[in-house]
Amino acid sequence: MMEIKAFDFNQNIKNDLAREYLGTNWPVVYILNNEKEIYIGESSNIKQRMKNHLQNQTRKKLKKAYIIFDDKYNKSAILDIESMLIQYLSADGRYTLQNKNNGQSRNHNYYQRQMYINSFNEIWKELKRIGLAQKSMEEIENSDLFKFSPYKNLTDEQYEISENILSTIENCINLNQDKTFVIRGGAGTGKTVLAVYLIKRIVDLSHEKYDDSDLEESELNKYRSLQNKDLKVGLVIGMTSLRNTLKNVFASIPNLKKNMVIGPNDVIKEKYDILIVDEAHRLSQRKNITNYKSFDDANKKLNLPKNSTQLDWILKQSKYQILFYDNKQNVRPSDVNFDDFKIVLNDSNTQEFKLQTQLRSKGGDEFIKYINQIFSNNPPTKKIDFTSNYFEIFLYEDINVMISNIKEKDKKYGLSRIVAGYAWEYTTKNFSLKEIKEKSLFDIEIDGTKLVWNSTLKDWVNSDNAINEVGCIHTVQGYDLNYVGVIIGPDLIYRDGKITIDKNFHKDKKTTASTTLEELEEYIINIYKVLITRGQKGVYIYVVDENLRNYLKKYL
Repeated sequence: MMEIKAFDFNQNIKNDLAREYLGTNWPVVYILNNEKEIYIGESSNIKQRMKNHLQNQTRKKLKKAYIIFDDKYNKSAILDIESMLIQYLSADGRYTLQNKNNGQSRNHNYYQRQMYINSFNEIWKELKRIGLAQKSMEEIENSDLFKFSPYKNLTDEQYEISENILSTIENCINLNQDKTFVIRGGAGTGKTVLAVYLIKRIVDLSHEKYDDSDLEESELNKYRSLQNKDLKVGLVIGMTSLRNTLKNVFASIPNLKKNMVIGPNDVIKEKYDILIVDEAHRLSQRKNITNYKSFDDANKKLNLPKNSTQLDWILKQSKYQILFYDNKQNVRPSDVNFDDFKIVLNDSNTQEFKLQTQLRSKGGDEFIKYINQIFSNNPPTKKIDFTSNYFEIFLYEDINVMISNIKEKDKKYGLSRIVAGYAWEYTTKNFSLKEIKEKSLFDIEIDGTKLVWNSTLKDWVNSDNAINEVGCIHTVQGYDLNYVGVIIGPDLIYRDGKITIDKNFHKDKKTTASTTLEELEEYIINIYKVLITRGQKGVYIYVVDENLRNYLKKYL
């Protein structure tokens, strides 16, 4: 039976533990804390572990020890529970976490794993009761600090990539060689999680001295060339909304700072040792952009040809580059095209990896493949039911019913939003929310239902009025939602036995200008596939074009 016992964290703790039934030679999880800081760990020799911690200059500042005992615990179970505590307590915000993320266990299965995971609910309730936690698990799971946490359990795939990259950089530092890494992965394969994990790990390694007294967590014989190098590292995020969200996340994580999250234009200001680029497919080229002069000035400052791209800036301004890339998520002509990335991929100095496991959608890899097939010229041969995966996907005849259902899901689970393709003008762009309400302004009208576009680009997903607005591709790409309601506008249609577009209904002038019909079709279909793959628990779809709706009925 699970029990949490409190002890004073001092030299007497070894004697106190000796009197406990499971205090000697038994797997336990523990929490050390003072008023401001906390450390979470696991051990099968808790008395020796406490002795080590009391010799550690950072750890000895902590005052209390809470040991979680259970006679059913085994080594795999305590690694899982330790990892969950690190993730949830770091996102809870009550304490500053002393843990680094080098000790995170990888997701693996073991006997009765689900039973131990389910038991975490009881542990969390007890932690809330004794004041070590303040928020509910549901609140935490919907928070950006949890979703983009550097303390996430990694899959074997993610872990192996991270270790390969770190060891390669270690060797390159010794040989004074440059190196480029490209990690390719589709929507929901954990690119951002791995990017944040890597920057936290690199910053911890290169900025802090490891303490020899804390042997179980040290990496003194590993990545020595990375340690104490004070490497200048940046996380490049091209999209304004996601960049602001991650800045706020970094402000709450030890050793990470808001100014480590930068835009592509910031890269030209100074040199970096390592640049990690999330959503690298959204880097820009000199095409269909707002400010050509600024772009040209940047190329001139870096002594690059006029037709150089933001990808070229990244390569010029850093010694090591880690690029997360998915060419199926290009949504504008200004996005760097695949040919530019092929040049990088074909370079002998580039190492390529692939993320393939679906982590966002409960529909799994099969759902992503299914959606890709539906929106292609080779549709599925049969309809698939995803309800057995605890995942919902519905096609609606009435947009009001879909909106109502999304609002119900938002009340129950949070983070449920309506999104749409850019098939309506943004007429409310320069009006305040108050003016929009007072004047009954709107952007979108479907069967008498009037809706407004997102009132902000900065962190729209978490903004106060988001549930009453419609988000666009630029507000949700890179984000996870619990439920997403997707409005497929009149720019995507079904004619002559195939999915195609009506260019007249697509209102993004930066996309339609100087774009062939074939290119525009690819961008618009990519946009809708990106929107549909935002939902973790479910996807609701309303289609304006009746022919397209009837086509989708065969599969949804």
